[in-house]
Amino acid sequence: MKIIALSTLKAFWENDPSHADAIQPLLAWYRHALKANWTTPAEVSQSRFQKRQHPEKR
Repeated sequence: MKIIALSTLKAFWENDPSHADAIQPLLAWYRHALKANWTTPAEVSQSRFQKRQHPEKR
């Protein structure tokens, strides 16, 4: 799986101040994704991070 470049994420929140509240969640996801070894989109959906961030999806 490809991870979006950190520079792309930074551009997202720097170019539009209304996205400033997304900085911490995006950085948390980015750090989690760097460590992950997913091979399918289903594995991403089943990740512990996803369930921790969205408990209603359990």
